Amino acid sequence: MTRPDPRGDRFRIIPDGIAWDVIWPTGIPHADHVELSGRQISAILRWTVDSRCCLRLVRQIYWPGLRSRKDDVRGYLCREFGDDAEPAILIEGIEERMVALKIKTVVIDGTFTAIHHPRRGVQLERRIFPSTTGPALIERWILSNVSDRPVAVGLGGVDYRRTSRGVAGANRIQIRSVPTEFTLAPGERRSVGFAITALADGVEEPRVDVEAEEDRRRSRLREIAPLALTTPQPVLDRFFQMCSIRAGEALFDTSRGVVHSPGGGDFYGGIWANDQIEYAAPWFAQIGDNAAVQATLNACRIFAAAMPADGSAMPGAFDSVELPSNPGGDRGDAAMYLSGVSRFLLLLGDDAIARELWPALSWCAERCRRLTTPAGLVASDSDELEGRFSTGTANLNTNCLALDGYRHAALLARDLAMPAIAADLEQRASALALAIAAQFSATVQGFDTYRYHDGCEVLRGWIGLPLAVGLHERTDGTIRALLSEPMLTADGVRTQQGSPTVWDRTTFYALKGFILSGRMAEALPVLLSICRRRLLGDHVPYAWECDSGQLHLAAESTLFLRLVSEGLFGLESVGLGRARIRPHLPADWPRMELRGVLVGGVRHDLTVRRNDSGAVVADIDSGSSPPRIRS
Repeated sequence: MTRPDPRGDRFRIIPDGIAWDVIWPTGIPHADHVELSGRQISAILRWTVDSRCCLRLVRQIYWPGLRSRKDDVRGYLCREFGDDAEPAILIEGIEERMVALKIKTVVIDGTFTAIHHPRRGVQLERRIFPSTTGPALIERWILSNVSDRPVAVGLGGVDYRRTSRGVAGANRIQIRSVPTEFTLAPGERRSVGFAITALADGVEEPRVDVEAEEDRRRSRLREIAPLALTTPQPVLDRFFQMCSIRAGEALFDTSRGVVHSPGGGDFYGGIWANDQIEYAAPWFAQIGDNAAVQATLNACRIFAAAMPADGSAMPGAFDSVELPSNPGGDRGDAAMYLSGVSRFLLLLGDDAIARELWPALSWCAERCRRLTTPAGLVASDSDELEGRFSTGTANLNTNCLALDGYRHAALLARDLAMPAIAADLEQRASALALAIAAQFSATVQGFDTYRYHDGCEVLRGWIGLPLAVGLHERTDGTIRALLSEPMLTADGVRTQQGSPTVWDRTTFYALKGFILSGRMAEALPVLLSICRRRLLGDHVPYAWECDSGQLHLAAESTLFLRLVSEGLFGLESVGLGRARIRPHLPADWPRMELRGVLVGGVRHDLTVRRNDSGAVVADIDSGSSPPRIRS
């Protein structure tokens, strides 16, 4: 149970993160959860500050590489730890129970830090984070003497060992901390720590250096968040940084190589055509992190290898890449792949990789052509919401993605010296744009906008998608519809009129469409409100999915990041390894910067400003390399 914070924002912005200063009885009790991921582990920390200002922690830990059930896509090892994972603390010989220590500040910055009020002259700071490369959740405790006298401190040992039956043999789960005693001089700090690990039978227990592990974690956070956004709105800038962390950390080692997965307690070591291909792939090309790019290539290749020779539906997901796919009908997956992979390849700018993956793009384009109805629309069984809401025979989502895919694949084909194929794809895109206008344009609930599918007479959140893919003929009515009382909530755009369901993905696509339609005045207040709520409110600090308790699915954050780069800054591919920007500087902003954007292997710093005459000017700095972005 969470009591609203009467101060409005619960958290505040600090360097590299956010912090909540807990002041009794304001805004308590409060409960939240946050996910932290490394290559071999992911942990959902469920934390509660109770009415006495005491912190309770439950650590739900997942080891994607250790399987406990054969042929079960959710069969990875999972365990939950609460107070039993924590060593006892003795101060001047008196045991202090962790659950009784008052909490002073909670910090989230890619790690989870709890700073407690001093007790008998000693302040405890707990930092929790995953190992960057190992199967361990690390806890580093820093004890500081804040008194004017020496204080004797002792830590009890923890020797937790359990064995769990696994597919490949026994798995060993353990927590080990060695009892220790020391005296802290006034002003002195001492760091201790422990790890919760799981290992396959026969694997030697690693030695864990908690300080070195924290250094590696913070170094990795900088690698996966290389782009820096600077605007007059610190909330926007910091939410961009936090989403960069969540988007980039969810990389997991599998027997088929590293993969990007959503996380959220249910989705590890698997790939989805919407999450990893449509949403995340274009973003990872922009940051250029080696592991993230490799994970994207692995996903592209795994899907490509599963495209049937007879042109029937491709898998929409591999819930585990180590197991066969689970056919779930056609969600428009070929359109998702066509859009996401063509965007990814154009930004990556690697001719050899583009040629390698071209047959898969060609397969997807042909699949969309085969599914084209007499009315000119691309049919699908459902959409990325997998039947949670009605989709009819042909829906707006699948068709907008097919249109986007045709256009970007045509750009790629021209640079791969396939002019006839490029011309055919361009013609298909033009025909599909006309069909979308003819078949989906409608007056719905009094708004001149789009119906989601034939016979759908209620407003749907995905009506913003045409604006995001360059269809602006019904911009006014669509924006009014999405901002109307039946559709807009404090958490974003409803999936469907009358439904309480809100998906961040729908809201971010809609706001990107507003911006690309030149409607910054309507977009910015909603954008800033959502950022503030996600960053400083009661459930922080990333984008989330409405299902499964609003968990922090990683690819959801990539759509916000692309809203900034492709919407606010108007980054748009024009060829293989070449792009342009058409920025949308809000009327009351003098400037905005996005540093570190990668296109065609070259990093660029983008500065958009108003000159002395008030005109918007874009400065592009690519250092000593020729720029691959133009304005």
